[in-house]
Amino acid sequence: MAITSFSELKTTISEYLARDDSDADAELFIQLIESEINRDLSLKEMVVETTLTVTSGSGFVTLPTDFLEIESIRIAGNQPALEQFEYDDILTRNMAIQSGTPRAFAMYDSTRIILSPTPNAGNTLTLLYYQKIPALSTSQTTNWLLTKDPEAYLYGALSKAGPKYQDNDDVVTKGALWAGVKQGLKEQDMRRRMQKGGVRRYPVKQNYTNQKY
Repeated sequence: MAITSFSELKTTISEYLARDDSDADAELFIQLIESEINRDLSLKEMVVETTLTVTSGSGFVTLPTDFLEIESIRIAGNQPALEQFEYDDILTRNMAIQSGTPRAFAMYDSTRIILSPTPNAGNTLTLLYYQKIPALSTSQTTNWLLTKDPEAYLYGALSKAGPKYQDNDDVVTKGALWAGVKQGLKEQDMRRRMQKGGVRRYPVKQNYTNQKY
C-alpha cells in the first residue's frame, strides 16, 4: 500500500503493530517522530525564506513560529549577510555603537534575535531558516517528507511504539530500522550539499539552555 497521506500513514502503522489499541496511538507516534526529526535533522528541504520587519529604535526581531535555526539573515537587497555573535558580545557592541544599520545579530532566546547596532530606521530582513516539518493532521494531510520518504515516517513512528507497549524486542528491531533510515537521510543530504560545493557541519541545532532572557 502506498503511503501518501496522514490517514494512509496511520492505517499502515496500525497494520504493522497489529494491536487492537494501536489506532488511537498512531497519531501520538507520528507527533513524537516529527519532534525528533525537528530536533536532530537539518535537511536541505527544511530551508525556507521569509522576510522580517525591523523597527527603528528596537533591536529585537521576532522569528517565525516554525523556526528551528538560522541559515542566513541579511538586510533586504544586495547586502552582505549579518554576522552572528554571542549575546554578550552583541551587548558590548551596542554599548559602543548607539545606532545605525544592523551588521550583526545574536540569538536572544528561542523566539527572538537582537540586532547590532540598534536600527536607526525601519527596514526589512531576508531570513533563510530551517523550518519545522509541517505537522501531519486531518487538515495537513501530507508534507514534503511524507512525499520524499514515507519510510522515514513509518519506521520513525514505529520506533516510538516499543516503549509505549513495553516491548523490548520491538524497541530494538524498530529502533534499528529507524536509525538506518535516519542515517540515510543525513548521508543523502550531505552528498547533495557537497555536490553544490556547500559542506555544512552536521547537525547544527542551536542550544538555548544558557541564553540570556
